[in-house]
Amino acid sequence: MLPPVQGAAPSALEALALLAPEALVAAAIPAVLLLDMVVPKRHAALLHWFAALACVLAAAVAGQAPFGAVFDLVRVDATARLARVVVLGAGAAGLVVLPVQPLRSAAAVVAVLGTVLGALMAAVAHHLLVLWLGLELVALAGYGLVALLGADRRGAEAGLKFALFGGFASALVLFGSSHLYGLSGAFDFTAIGNALARLPATGLAALVLVGCGLAYKLALVPLHLYAPDVYQGTKAAGLLVVGVVPKLGVLAALVHGLQWALPEAALAGAGQALAAAAALSLLVASLVVVGERDGKRILAFSGIGQAATAVLALACLPAAEGLRAALLQGVAYVVGAGGAFVCLARLEAVAGSGAAAAVAAAARRCPWTTAGLAVCLASLVGLPPLVGFVAKWSVLAVALTAPWPSFALLAACALVLSTVLFAFAYLQLLRDLVFAPPVAADGAAGGRPAAGTGIATAVVVALLVVLALGLGFGSGLVG
Repeated sequence: MLPPVQGAAPSALEALALLAPEALVAAAIPAVLLLDMVVPKRHAALLHWFAALACVLAAAVAGQAPFGAVFDLVRVDATARLARVVVLGAGAAGLVVLPVQPLRSAAAVVAVLGTVLGALMAAVAHHLLVLWLGLELVALAGYGLVALLGADRRGAEAGLKFALFGGFASALVLFGSSHLYGLSGAFDFTAIGNALARLPATGLAALVLVGCGLAYKLALVPLHLYAPDVYQGTKAAGLLVVGVVPKLGVLAALVHGLQWALPEAALAGAGQALAAAAALSLLVASLVVVGERDGKRILAFSGIGQAATAVLALACLPAAEGLRAALLQGVAYVVGAGGAFVCLARLEAVAGSGAAAAVAAAARRCPWTTAGLAVCLASLVGLPPLVGFVAKWSVLAVALTAPWPSFALLAACALVLSTVLFAFAYLQLLRDLVFAPPVAADGAAGGRPAAGTGIATAVVVALLVVLALGLGFGSGLVG
């Protein structure tokens, strides 16, 4: 067994430069708590704006942060840089549209910042304990946010299911990490990869356990059962944080695990296993979603399919095209699903309820928001010229050129079939929103957004078009 690979000891300033985005978000958490003690409750929206500005500042710093490593704990590369910027941007959007509840705003803002910080830690993790801490921070903050935003028994049930499934996934990660340490004598990814290259293939079973924890965060089949109920019991504004923000950070962690902790000889077998998991997730999610009518449950199954599409691209590693397609798919999902949740949050606020019938009535009173939702769903399904089309086309192209042609063809067919079924489900949702019989609003919205979500909707829709037409989608995406 090779000794663990030790990284060069950076100076304090170098370490701070590498981890500045995480430091800014972490510093914003106690700052929000201090502000809550001095800001009048009627001005609780200031807490949202302060935290959102902290995320924007951290995103600007992350975009200019150098590449490098801090010992063997974290490693910042092009994948981590992209994930950090997108996670922070989505976190800022989530803070802006999160309902302002004067007695709960500080707790909700801290929960959002905790989720963002956990996703950032997962994105830069090069050590199993750092990865586990990031996943746990995402989980604990997510439990709190779901419970805070749940105004009824369904919200409490959603929080409980989220906690129970999350505890199971956390146990899998810890169990797998302990086995990996016993096999390799180290926790950092590079040393684990060096050690597993000299061990029998049975040693890879420990990596599978850790991978199951990541699969839970991505809601891949069969670890997806919590997602529809949690989404349905949570307000749409909170789902932008709980359901969207962590996934790109976890996707970056999966990329780093495949690149560093998996022996090169095992990549082919791992690719076929990932393709099989992706195809199964695509088929299950697309077949079940056809019978759904609730918008948030439909987006829950959509998230399963979108994550599976990114995993299908990762199955083609070490090809650089597979990495680019997976990251582009992740960005497309964050933008499309994030925009859809912003639109739903606006409709819920107008309707005064999250009930499907009330939201449908609000959709007819807010035609521009409904149009924005349609654009976001079109991006998720992969219609040109939106970013979702470019992402799915990239994944399909790289899947058809995989080194295992027959298996890749089956996975590509699953992607095409799921796209058709998801398009049908999205059309049903839009039909119900536009043509459902009118009902009266039934209840309070549970808070007002920190800013006009109609403006946020327009920004998101414009961003979709800009990403589709102006990003470049080539090597510039990941450097």
